[in-house]
Amino acid sequence: MDERLRINSLQGQYQAEKLFEAPKRTIVSAIEQGRMSIQEVQDAYGIKNSKLIRDWIIQFKNENDQLCELNGQVMSKNLTKNIGSNELALEKALEEAELKIKALNTLIDLAEEQLNIDIRKVWCQAVLKTKQDNPKIGIGRLCKLFGKTRHAFMTIYGLSKN
Repeated sequence: MDERLRINSLQGQYQAEKLFEAPKRTIVSAIEQGRMSIQEVQDAYGIKNSKLIRDWIIQFKNENDQLCELNGQVMSKNLTKNIGSNELALEKALEEAELKIKALNTLIDLAEEQLNIDIRKVWCQAVLKTKQDNPKIGIGRLCKLFGKTRHAFMTIYGLSKN
């Protein structure tokens, strides 16, 4: 090999190695997007060895693949954490609702004992009032809240088909 060609080749490689990572990434990005060819990059940056540019392309492609894989793992962990925290919040809300039901049933029991009134017998009026306040909720669903059936409700109000 001619000594001048070898020196030129080494100078071109040295110049290419001096490029920092950011410009290398910009060059690779320009090639991948079709804005520049490898030959145009060689001419613009004085890089004599096209293999060096191809190595950058492979290097950054591998780094991008690894980053995508890591991002996927991180996103999966975050999603799992969010689901876990949502489950905890729902469990706490359910526990709170169950405690409230127990407290209200205790209140009804105490009122029935102390006032000698059978409050639970007026469940039909409670169903009607709740239905008026929440028209989208069905009668059957409301009756179930009191441990009764829709049929029982309809029978009491004389709306049963029997």
